[in-house]
Amino acid sequence: MNWEDLIAMPKLSIPRNICDKIRSSNSKIRHVGYYDHFGRILYDSIRPNTKPMEGTEEMHILNGAVASMLNLWNPASPLIGKVKAFIMEREKLTALIYPHEKGRYFLIVLEGGIGLSEVGKVRTSLKNEVE
Repeated sequence: MNWEDLIAMPKLSIPRNICDKIRSSNSKIRHVGYYDHFGRILYDSIRPNTKPMEGTEEMHILNGAVASMLNLWNPASPLIGKVKAFIMEREKLTALIYPHEKGRYFLIVLEGGIGLSEVGKVRTSLKNEVE
């Protein structure tokens, strides 16, 4: 952990509260995490009795890929605007990625097969908490 992360630690109380509140607001949410610009977990709120679908290595690959995508898209922001959120739909899960500040982001993992209208409601709830 670098000095910037250590300085930011007290500021994590707000993202922690947001993660816990969003996760408990919908029974279809498996977990809500808050990550840094490298995809490292800063905070994770997991639904009780939920077993991860992937192993630790796969989880790190996913988080690193999300962080890399956000970093790759940043140069286009002046032309087409900042990334507000994006959704990844897979057979067994749906993920909502919501950029925050300084390259950090929220990652919400929901059960697979959830409708996009329900994902939109979760996104709106998160947006209301963050702004």
